[in-house]
Amino acid sequence: MAITTDTAVIEWPKRLRTDLAAQYLHEVHGIPIGSKTLRNKRCTGVGPRVRYFGSIPLYDRDDLDSWAEGDALTDRSANRRRPIQQHAA
Repeated sequence: MAITTDTAVIEWPKRLRTDLAAQYLHEVHGIPIGSKTLRNKRCTGVGPRVRYFGSIPLYDRDDLDSWAEGDALTDRSANRRRPIQQHAA
């Protein structure tokens, strides 16, 4: 997918590391998300699908597009973890 800007055309790779994935979401979909926020979403399971090459997380552009067009636009309360309920002893 090529992006046309005022000065250049950007060719996005098929798989992106976290920093580039955050930049892609911002430039292509207008979602202002930082790489640290994307990492946090990955750890909590509410971010885009991620695959690993060894220990390196990689995001497919298709997964980023799907997440940006669907899951990223959900209600905030749906993205929060539910608190663990303590049972009385």
